[in-house]
Amino acid sequence: MMEHQKIVVPFHPLFIIDHNQVDWHIAMTSHRILIITLELLVCVIHPVGSYWEMAIHVNSSSFSSSPLCASHHDSKPLQNLELLLSMLMFLRLYLVHRTILLHSKVLLSASYRSIGSLNNINFTFRFVLKVLMNKHPARTLLVFILFFWLTASWMLTLCERKTQASTGYMDTALWLIAITFLTVGYGDVAPNTSCGKGVCLFTGVMGVACTAMLVAIVTEKLALNKGEKHVHFFMLDIQISKRVRAFQYHQHNSMNFIYFAAVAWHASQI
Repeated sequence: MMEHQKIVVPFHPLFIIDHNQVDWHIAMTSHRILIITLELLVCVIHPVGSYWEMAIHVNSSSFSSSPLCASHHDSKPLQNLELLLSMLMFLRLYLVHRTILLHSKVLLSASYRSIGSLNNINFTFRFVLKVLMNKHPARTLLVFILFFWLTASWMLTLCERKTQASTGYMDTALWLIAITFLTVGYGDVAPNTSCGKGVCLFTGVMGVACTAMLVAIVTEKLALNKGEKHVHFFMLDIQISKRVRAFQYHQHNSMNFIYFAAVAWHASQI
């Protein structure tokens, strides 16, 4: 906890130096004070593992220990509190996007920053993410899917541990999150707690969103560029022109046939 605060607090003086602020009062707006407060609150959140005693239940059929939240004592409110604190610890993942931003070539490039300042471009994580999705769309989406898969699986194990079900183990959770993310849903495994159902619901929504992004990426990769479109449309024009000339030729021959047939019939009637 203290290590996270040691990392978070020095970042904001660096922000002041980076923006050439002479006095720190200028940079400390109400919005930035709120952000710093929220960051410190997120870093303070930490579950205490001494709420209850651990109880080891041995099953006769399978020698496996009980989940971490098992206890002989009636401490359900404390278990729910620790589960809530454990889930809120995942809010620290906001540090990932800050790490990506500070180590991106876009932010470290002087050319990017000089041209961006002329066009009033703010180098935020959203801009860096757009650049990554434009340059490396498949790689960026794959890293996000793998990261989300592992994170959601661990969150599901936290939710399902107290039920002593198979979904409380990492291997089953990985399988359940994968089939839910892919919107397959075989039905062989299902969450038992409300927390686990919420995680699976959010996983399904993210799976649909990532599928839409994947379709967009594949469509963009399969689309023709300007030169390929020119060649393709040029060949289509040639083929259409040939078909039009062939149709006009057959139409002209048909009209000549009808004309000479009418003349021959008229001559035979005289």
